[in-house]
Amino acid sequence: MIRLYNKKDIPSIVALEKDTLGTTLGSEMLEDNLSNSMSHFYVYEDKNEIIGYISISFDQEQGEILNFCVNKRYQHKGIGTKILAYAMNILHSKGAKSFILEVRESNRGAISLYEKFGFKRISLRKNYYSNNENALVYLKEMISYKEVEEAYTLAFCKKEVHEDYIYYHDDELKTKYYHNYYVCKNDDHVMENLYHRESFVQFDLEHPYTGKLKFSDYEYEIEYHSSIFGLHVLRNNTYRVEKLKECDSSWAYEYFYKDTLKYGEEYAKENTKRILDVCLKEKKSDYYFVYDMNKPVGFIEVFQYKDAAKLENFSILEEDQKKGYGSCLFNHVLNELKTKGIKDIYLTADYEDTPKVMYERMGFTMVGRSYQVREVFK
Repeated sequence: MIRLYNKKDIPSIVALEKDTLGTTLGSEMLEDNLSNSMSHFYVYEDKNEIIGYISISFDQEQGEILNFCVNKRYQHKGIGTKILAYAMNILHSKGAKSFILEVRESNRGAISLYEKFGFKRISLRKNYYSNNENALVYLKEMISYKEVEEAYTLAFCKKEVHEDYIYYHDDELKTKYYHNYYVCKNDDHVMENLYHRESFVQFDLEHPYTGKLKFSDYEYEIEYHSSIFGLHVLRNNTYRVEKLKECDSSWAYEYFYKDTLKYGEEYAKENTKRILDVCLKEKKSDYYFVYDMNKPVGFIEVFQYKDAAKLENFSILEEDQKKGYGSCLFNHVLNELKTKGIKDIYLTADYEDTPKVMYERMGFTMVGRSYQVREVFK
């Protein structure tokens, strides 16, 4: 179990630091930091024994990793990875935009771990430690969910920036709400000028709508993030998972068409064509399908941006839910993304969605939220 440290942990932390690092922050400093809002110190406890520990000073924008260690008897078992991922996930959810640290030039194990997480060496401090050993300074700059979301949106949409609002629109699929919408302040004066422009109107807002305009649809979305190394799949039955290929376009068309037919035949055709064009022709995103024998029963969309990935449109057929297909699909995709150098995962969930619970149990933490209001004009 990973948790915040308390006063009772201090003797164990001091002993652990001395044994693994040869130095310690000291009992007095550790006790003082219990009441310091900038201090985020976590321990890994197993069977009432503190076997891992990390201390981070966080100023609301950057986390500075001070000491980080794992009991020598438990090293090389993935515990350090779990601690680092947990701490970074928590602080990123609190607004951390970057992390910085110093590491001994000879500590190849720690350097390898940091580089695995995406830390980059930015400088050298000569003779920094008491034995005159050099310190390497490493920095990891986090990609915000807004940056990832913007890149994903622009895979489908064009962007128009106006004085009071931003307009995203997909000229190939003008009937899809999530490809044609306005982003603006929660302001009736601005929104009213845009209200009757199209057959439908959707606004993305950072706060719940409190104005006087009429909207029949309200949605509340949560943005989630996790280091890819901090995720654990709850169940992993072995089902076949494959990435959608050009040769699959015929049956994939039928699958997506049937999946959206409830919104009308014309929309189902246009939406399916748009998905396949972006995936197979433009190659801006990938779709992975999970199968029951030869029958596709679910899929997830994967959009890669820098060394992060956004997972979107996760769906398992209703009659095939709670059978482990979703977990298997997630596990396969995460393993493949690791081989491609992906460090961080982002996804979005409706507040009322059942998958939200699954995401949180997997290790995702909330990094943002948004609100959509929509009205369809007959």
